[in-house]
Amino acid sequence: MHRVAVRFSLVILFGCAAYLSGKYSFANTYVQSALQAISVNRGDTPPIEQIEFARVQIYKALSLTPKDPDSLDLAGRIWYLEAISSTDEFRKEEQLKQAKEFHSEALNTRIYWPYSHVNMVYAKSALGEFDTEYANHFELAYQLGFDDRSVIRDLLYLGINDWNQQSRQLREITTAAAQRALQQRIVSPRGFRPYLESQNQLFRLCAQLPQFQEKVELCNS
Repeated sequence: MHRVAVRFSLVILFGCAAYLSGKYSFANTYVQSALQAISVNRGDTPPIEQIEFARVQIYKALSLTPKDPDSLDLAGRIWYLEAISSTDEFRKEEQLKQAKEFHSEALNTRIYWPYSHVNMVYAKSALGEFDTEYANHFELAYQLGFDDRSVIRDLLYLGINDWNQQSRQLREITTAAAQRALQQRIVSPRGFRPYLESQNQLFRLCAQLPQFQEKVELCNS
C-alpha cells in the first residue's frame, strides 16, 4: 500500500512538473515573439503596429506566468514605447504609470537586476518625476550595471537628457558613465558629440570630465 501511495505521489509530482514546464515554454514563446517585435536600437521607437502586436503577445505570456520578472519587465518596456508614441497626453501618462507598475513588480522578484532599474528611470523621466525614487533607481542601475555596456549607455543618454533636473550626485554618476562609455568605446566621441550639442550639454559635460584622450577627441574637435 505504501509503495502504491509513493508511486501515485510521484505520478502527480511529474505531472505537475510537466505542466509547469509546458506553461513556461508557451509563455517564453510569447515573450520572444514580443521581444522580436520591438527589437530596434535603444532610442528608436518601433512602428505602432509592432508595439500593439507585442502587447498582445506579452498579455498571453503574463496570463500563463503572471509573476515572471522577464515578462513583467518586457511588459513595462512595451507600455513605455506605446506611451511615447501616443499623442494623447492623458493616455500617455496612464501608460507610463502602468509601465512603472510592471517594472516595480519585476523588482519585487529581483531587486538586484540593473535593467529593471534603468527601465524605471526611463518611465519616471518620461513622467517628469525627478524625485528620490528616480535618484535611487539611477544610482542602483549604475552600481549594479557598472560592467554592463548596455546599462552604461542607457544611463549616459538618460543622464544627459535629464541633466538640468539632476542633483549634483546624479550628475557625477552621469559624468562617470560618460567617461566609462567613451574610454570603452561604448560610444564614440565623434558619434556622441552631436547628441550633446542637440541637448546643449557639450560644454557642461566637458567641464566635468577629467582629462583623458577620448575627452580631447570629444571636446576639442
